[in-house]
Amino acid sequence: MSPKSLRTLTLRFTSREFQYTLWAIFLYVLVTWLTSFMKLTDTSGLDLRPSVTIPMVFGFLCGPWVGFLGGFLGNLTSDTLMYGSALVDWQWSFGMGLVGLVPGLYALKPRSYRSIADQFKALLVASLGLALGMGFASFYAMWICREGSTLQSCYVIPTTFRDALYNSFIPAMRVNMICTVLLLPILLFNVDRLSLRPEDWRSGLLRRLLVTLLVSAALPTLLMGFFLTQRFSHEAADPSILYQIVGTLIATILFTAANAGMLAQSFSRPLLRLIDAAREMKSGKLDRERAEKLRDRPGHDEIAELSQTFGTMALEVMAREQTLRQQVEELKIEIDEAKRQKQVSDIVDTDFFRDLKSKAAQLRSRQSTESKKTGE
Repeated sequence: MSPKSLRTLTLRFTSREFQYTLWAIFLYVLVTWLTSFMKLTDTSGLDLRPSVTIPMVFGFLCGPWVGFLGGFLGNLTSDTLMYGSALVDWQWSFGMGLVGLVPGLYALKPRSYRSIADQFKALLVASLGLALGMGFASFYAMWICREGSTLQSCYVIPTTFRDALYNSFIPAMRVNMICTVLLLPILLFNVDRLSLRPEDWRSGLLRRLLVTLLVSAALPTLLMGFFLTQRFSHEAADPSILYQIVGTLIATILFTAANAGMLAQSFSRPLLRLIDAAREMKSGKLDRERAEKLRDRPGHDEIAELSQTFGTMALEVMAREQTLRQQVEELKIEIDEAKRQKQVSDIVDTDFFRDLKSKAAQLRSRQSTESKKTGE
């Protein structure tokens, strides 16, 4: 990646950030609705919400404003559409905004999320934001959730600090940390490499990798879903279990397809760059700037080493070509000078030139004699 410079947090909200915020809100609402069936009976009625990672990812990649507004307005919108309790339970929406704000503040200095160390740091920052957001929502509820409260956010009645800690904060942290640990590293790793340019999806290798990954991951998932569906469909159990299995199956396949596509592109895109550079080098159109980018590509894997080697080789070839052109130019000058000397020599060595030279000497001698006589 190119050298990064420290950005500053300002009140300016650009049109691009506005677009990213709309995408964050849309994805948060959509994922929350699709996964609303994931009830965990041991967490005080809380849902398992994979959507908690969306404001985190947008915060890491787009900055604090997008992270905060994506989480706050996304949760506010989803609560309004699904429960009609957005304004009453605003503290949970504000807490979700804090979940996206903290990663955004961390990303004021643009970073990469490709190495294990980068992933671990991002996970720690996301956990801090999650603790801050869930802490605000839980302990604020301690003051508004009294006995007899009808607020839907009051799953229990946290009239004391202990109640808020053990019956609200810890369950919410446990549920959301599950999704964060499972999804955030994968999303950051792949989105950091994602390219939406059409030319980056034309690779035959990408298609083969995508099909291989989908078959390898989707087939076992489908078989497991089929057997589980058969198992529970013949029992007089809660039908929501069957819905959970089907919903989880569909979500898993969609996630597998998206993850496989981004993973396959992470392999094929640098190879496409190398192919384009090789074609340009063949036609003599590869410039030094692009060769330097290939040489300085970060990473220690085989593809990165191939890019670095090709970039170094291209620069060496360019240097040799430049030296060769200079030598050819110098040789051309020497040849032209030799030609001129030979042409002069050919003229001087002729009888005509010698005769002409003799006549010119005689003429100068005669003129000199006449000048002396005239002077006398």
